[in-house]
Amino acid sequence: MRALKLTPQRVVILYFSGCVALWAGLAFARTPGATALPVFLALHATTVVAAASIFPSWFFGHAPMAVSFCALPIAFLLPAFWVVPALVYVIGTAYVWEASRRERPGQLQASPPTSRRLRHRRMQGTEGETG
Repeated sequence: MRALKLTPQRVVILYFSGCVALWAGLAFARTPGATALPVFLALHATTVVAAASIFPSWFFGHAPMAVSFCALPIAFLLPAFWVVPALVYVIGTAYVWEASRRERPGQLQASPPTSRRLRHRRMQGTEGETG
């Protein structure tokens, strides 16, 4: 059985989808002391999921914008002393940064570099044809 290949982009989508479920659950549970913050967080996570799934090349290609946008809720969570949700967003922002690092212009999720042995074989095969 082949394992599910989780690329950094898919991890971002899955992670922030979980955040949508978490924040929407908190918003609808109407827990005492909860303000409009869970609603804002659910909308923010929904926006991240939509941008990462609909426009992945653009979203992850603009790394500073993507990371800043994903870290935006931390500015609202820390003053409210929501430390654990702030850590959830720190982890999510790290995933976005990792996914953005792998983005190259025109290539989303470029294939990993091949091993030296395989490159050497390929080079030997092409030399024999030209020489």
